[in-house]
Amino acid sequence: MFKSLLRFVNSTPITSPNTPITTLKACTSIPLSAFSSSTVNDKPTVTFYHNTNSTLSHHLAKKLNYYQNKFHVEYKINQVPSFDDYRFLHLQCLQMHPNNGTIFQKIYGALHANLHELEMLEEGDYASKVEGVEFATPLIIDYSNSLLAMNDEDLDRIMANYTTCGIQNLKDVHDDSKPNYYDHDLTNKYGQRVVHPHIAEYADLF
Repeated sequence: MFKSLLRFVNSTPITSPNTPITTLKACTSIPLSAFSSSTVNDKPTVTFYHNTNSTLSHHLAKKLNYYQNKFHVEYKINQVPSFDDYRFLHLQCLQMHPNNGTIFQKIYGALHANLHELEMLEEGDYASKVEGVEFATPLIIDYSNSLLAMNDEDLDRIMANYTTCGIQNLKDVHDDSKPNYYDHDLTNKYGQRVVHPHIAEYADLF
């Protein structure tokens, strides 16, 4: 019986101890990018500061959801804009399109009384000045095009960069799509020079 058992053991193929190591090496040679989620990473990101108490904000949220195949939307619910976003608006958006200045002034009017004499706040100063402030205006930030939006018209301007056939205004605009806190004087001041959101075209006006 012992000899039979010995013959059986000798006839059974033994897997080389190096086999698992070889397999692991083959797996680790696969690029990590093959496992990444291109569904989100390949899309531009748009941040939406959503005010749940605003009908306009809910309306814009529905509109953004309709265009979710165009970009990834990062929702920030009932939050004051972060310092990083404040810095982006200050450095990248103010010179891109005149309407950005209107929106910036509406949001940060209490921090910067004069739009033409802006000095970017330090992070500590920003945190202390916005602490306890209730942020009531919906805000959309398009990082790829350095554009801002707070109503339908603004969002349509952003979407013109993501569609080939243009954007048509929705017919079912809510009553507060032109809110009563809209600064008409400020709009007239900057709205006279509304152009396509490219710096070169903007510069041609001067």
